[in-house]
Amino acid sequence: MTLLTAYFDDSGTHDASDVVVWAGLFGNQYQWDYFSELWKTKLAEPSPGKPAVTHFHMTECQRAGGEFRGWSRAEIDVFIEGLTDLFVRTALWGYGGAVPRKDWNELIKGDALALHGDAEGRCIRNVYVRSLDWAEKRAGGSSISYVFDERPQRIAENSLLYEIFRSLHEDKSIEVRPESLKFDRAVTCLPLQAADFFAWETYQHAKNVVKGEKKPFQEPKRKSLAKLTKGGRFTSLTASTAPRAGR
Repeated sequence: MTLLTAYFDDSGTHDASDVVVWAGLFGNQYQWDYFSELWKTKLAEPSPGKPAVTHFHMTECQRAGGEFRGWSRAEIDVFIEGLTDLFVRTALWGYGGAVPRKDWNELIKGDALALHGDAEGRCIRNVYVRSLDWAEKRAGGSSISYVFDERPQRIAENSLLYEIFRSLHEDKSIEVRPESLKFDRAVTCLPLQAADFFAWETYQHAKNVVKGEKKPFQEPKRKSLAKLTKGGRFTSLTASTAPRAGR
């Protein structure tokens, strides 16, 4: 059986953010080995005349901070375009989901909050549902392992959500089941750096939707996300409103 792995990262999960996002990528072990090699090579030679990037972080890159200090906007855009091509080249799949925090907090209260969880919990539930659906329809029905970016303050809660979800799929007659969940750090885990890339892109698009600049299913404003979603292998969704209590 081919081992399937999904790597996920969050964006906008700080309290001041209007939008909460969880996004990640799915693939088999061969895709991930190939992708990691390509990603490592690109970071070693990011752009003519630029030193190697030891750890890619999308926010630092976009702000020309950290290892990207001194990069021009044009140099950053070309580099991001090159990274985007790696996702396409390795035929990975991806899902990014966003929930407007204000809508969720206004509509989901009391018993409904206990049932659905906070906005981030909702995003994580969608992560599991979407990834298992992908594994069943697109990946030969194999079980899937999860790797989340390590955030100490959410490990206990995220682990609990996983165990609840796993318990619903314990029946051995179910072909596609969650296999495991572990937490890792993007500093050393290259696929998590890619998940950070996609989460940031999904977050930017979601902010545009919340502002009314884009509708949820319109083509994203940013070229990199538009390129990823155009082929149908990547999905970036923003909930226009939170589900009403009781639904």
